[in-house]
Amino acid sequence: MSAESPNSHAGVAEGEGGGSRRALLVTGRVKRRLERESLRHHPKPTLVGIVDFLAKAVWVTPVVALLLATSLAFDRFNEGAWSGEIAWAFALGVGVALPSLGVALVVRLLRAGTRSARSSWQGNVNTMLYALAMRRQETIEERNAFYSSSEWRQMRQEVIAEDGANCNGCGRQIAEAIDVTVDHRRPRSRYPELALERSNLQVLCRACNSRKGARDEFASP
Repeated sequence: MSAESPNSHAGVAEGEGGGSRRALLVTGRVKRRLERESLRHHPKPTLVGIVDFLAKAVWVTPVVALLLATSLAFDRFNEGAWSGEIAWAFALGVGVALPSLGVALVVRLLRAGTRSARSSWQGNVNTMLYALAMRRQETIEERNAFYSSSEWRQMRQEVIAEDGANCNGCGRQIAEAIDVTVDHRRPRSRYPELALERSNLQVLCRACNSRKGARDEFASP
């Protein structure tokens, strides 16, 4: 897939089965958007989500335990029951090592138990991600082919010749030829049958076309 920025890109899908899949390349921003869309189609299983949350929250247990153990150690030290070195050793050992090992063991067991569900879910997400990226690439290629066709170029010239360089959006006279664009009133992506229909075409300045393009799927050049 064509990257939107030459300085920032990320792969979407790797070859599968010896490279049978087409290699696609998109920007990091586009990949994140496609990933969010993939996750809407395939939400993370509840149990997998819980395990992931526990894995991220592992550090909370030893911190809380350390605070409690430190408080206990200070109380014992103030009572004269332990020396300072022993108190701190107790606090560190009980407050950090034991809880960390216990929680890590539980999380590891839970991850092992959800391995099959996680693998199946991740496979579905990756498949959807590739399908979305492929659909986007095909749309871009079809769009580029249309706007470089002789039919479109001829129609574009006819519209500009008839309407002149007056923007139908803001009404101003377009000074620079590079800013003159021909826009589909009804977006071509949704109404392909109107792509070369004269009544569906209008002259817009580049600024108005960009604003309209933010509402349409693609802006016309």
